[in-house]
Amino acid sequence: MNKVTMKDIAEAANVSLATVSYVLNNNTKQKISEETRQRILDISKELQYVPNMAARSLVGNTSSKLVAIVTLKNHNDKPWHRSRYHDLTMKLQELLNEQGYDVIVAGTDSVQVELDIILKRKLDALFIMDVPEQHFFNISRKFTVPIIVIDSYIEDKMFRKVVSDYRSAIKRAREIIAARASGSHAGNTSGGMSGKINNNINERTSEGMNEQLAEQEPFLVTGKFNNDGMANAVKESFRPEHVYEMETREGLERYIRARRGNPGIFINEWLAVMAAPYMKAEDMVVIVNSGAEYLLPSGVRRIVYDNEDKARTAIVVMEKLLRKEYDEIEDYNFVGPSIGESAD
Repeated sequence: MNKVTMKDIAEAANVSLATVSYVLNNNTKQKISEETRQRILDISKELQYVPNMAARSLVGNTSSKLVAIVTLKNHNDKPWHRSRYHDLTMKLQELLNEQGYDVIVAGTDSVQVELDIILKRKLDALFIMDVPEQHFFNISRKFTVPIIVIDSYIEDKMFRKVVSDYRSAIKRAREIIAARASGSHAGNTSGGMSGKINNNINERTSEGMNEQLAEQEPFLVTGKFNNDGMANAVKESFRPEHVYEMETREGLERYIRARRGNPGIFINEWLAVMAAPYMKAEDMVVIVNSGAEYLLPSGVRRIVYDNEDKARTAIVVMEKLLRKEYDEIEDYNFVGPSIGESAD
């Protein structure tokens, strides 16, 4: 008879491998319901689980100094999708190397998750980016090391998340657009008019401005996110017809030409560069997240995320998890843009 492992218990209890590890190692700092805790204990007793005392004696006493970074990919991913996390991955790898960690960077298919190359190694921690919630739980059950989730909304407080705060960036982009629209529609009335005529003109001007401002409702161009929560956070303040999820260059051109004269918010500078030939630079606000701000044409307003800042935040979360300072870490660690400006 094969020896029962924690993985067997996790599968029987339908929980993550980390949850089983926390319960069987009596980690009281993790918030695990009493029902789940008792179910795991009952199943471990039923399966006659015998802990590996030699392995347990090593917990917390050694470090492999090895970390893995995992990104999800599909065989049909376009270049703008593949480039989204390249700069962040490089920054994360550089900072981890500076702290003495070796780093494995692996891509895995988002449909059929294969992580054999990582599972064979003894890791200290795992970073995973933009992962669908269900796939995340399939992955998390395979590991007992701390998992830091990047740009993914995962409804499980056991796992800590580092997320770009796109809601605040989009709010700022809307403010930039509104300020420009208000300024372009402002005007003066003649001082020689009578008060009554002047008031009538002001009323008509106000009505016209409201109509024009309504037409200035910005559209959003964004790449697709694997994580549904991330996609919803990005699109939630826009009507569906005002959102284009990038498919093809031809589709982007058609979408923008149909909205000629309206301002656009672009999440990712590569998408903005492809759109630039079809609209005025002053009508664009770009949320830069790939570390390639230099690509943007002159005159394009931009809101910039610093990937080094994001990487440092993720590493701080990792370090606290390794020190078991669970109460010191927020469930979601939001990273805001470092720069907001109008380019000359």
